[in-house]
Amino acid sequence: MGNGGSKPQTSGVRLLNDRLLNAMPYTQAAQRIFKQNRTACPLLNLPSEIQSRIFAEALGGYLIMFSVRRTAQRGPIPLSFDEVDGGLRAILMIKVSALNCRYRTSISSPFVSLQQTCRQIYMQTALVPFSHINDFWFSEDLALRMMSWRMKSVHFRSIAKVVFTVREKVGEPSEFGGFDLERLSSLSLLQGLKHVQVLIHFAVGDRCRNAVIMPEWVRDDALQRIGQSLGREIKAAAPKGVKLIFEMREQEAQEWVDPEDLKRRKEVIKAMIET
Repeated sequence: MGNGGSKPQTSGVRLLNDRLLNAMPYTQAAQRIFKQNRTACPLLNLPSEIQSRIFAEALGGYLIMFSVRRTAQRGPIPLSFDEVDGGLRAILMIKVSALNCRYRTSISSPFVSLQQTCRQIYMQTALVPFSHINDFWFSEDLALRMMSWRMKSVHFRSIAKVVFTVREKVGEPSEFGGFDLERLSSLSLLQGLKHVQVLIHFAVGDRCRNAVIMPEWVRDDALQRIGQSLGREIKAAAPKGVKLIFEMREQEAQEWVDPEDLKRRKEVIKAMIET
């Protein structure tokens, strides 16, 4: 995901009109390898449906997060893209982690190794990471706008799924679950957006709590209330036809290894709500 600004083409590098790499072979040696791959590569000989499933397994299941760090630092900052915001430099930070990773460990360039295998695989998978198989998250409106400036336009337009989280404070129900509606200001820039998923957390003080320990009526109330109010705002801001998904953020059931501890936690939360 490189800078989408106009730059002179590097000698020997050919780009398509949408600024993706033109991977079609143009030397005799490259053409021979290209033809050989069609017959010798087992993956490329599979039916297209099976290829698509394999590519989705290899390139999917990631959370791609964009946030903004503001600093008074001057001089070059490696691997950053910045703007001036309120007198400070706003640095766009990018982090990729596996969705099934509890601690959100950062992963460096998980898509590159497969896409560098050969020309055919690159051409077939260039836009796959931006489809619904991965979740995109941005911290604020400026982060989304900086994404549109930094990313190649064809990549940005191909983002199909965005994820938001809201934090519902136990005993303090709110219309939007504390969600900052300013984050939706530029959502319409994502022209290829198809899905918006909203995950509802419960919080006691500054700590998130597993939805599993909440009374069912509390979960249902939060889901309905936030779904209606925030859903209305998202639909107004997003491109037409976007599908909304509201879900409770729950940890895996196997994490609650002690049934008695789970029961105790439920009783504590119930007492807090009723007082």
